Amino acid sequence: MRNDTESLALLFDNAGCAGKAAKVLKPGERARNVEVVAAFFRPADGHDHGRPGGGRDEQVREDAEEGFLATVSRRTG
Repeated sequence: MRNDTESLALLFDNAGCAGKAAKVLKPGERARNVEVVAAFFRPADGHDHGRPGGGRDEQVREDAEEGFLATVSRRTG
């Protein structure tokens, strides 16, 4: 699998994007031997775009570690 977008691709092994991302691919990165059911894309250009976390790579990777649904829940309070 190759991320041909300009966004970070958070790859999940479940349809709900719950739990820890199986893999996070930067733009142009490739992953081999992964089984993915769903993907979520976040801006990777470092600009805010009005989103929490400002699109920063380190924040996105932290979000992936915590799980996408937990992050959304925490931010919407």
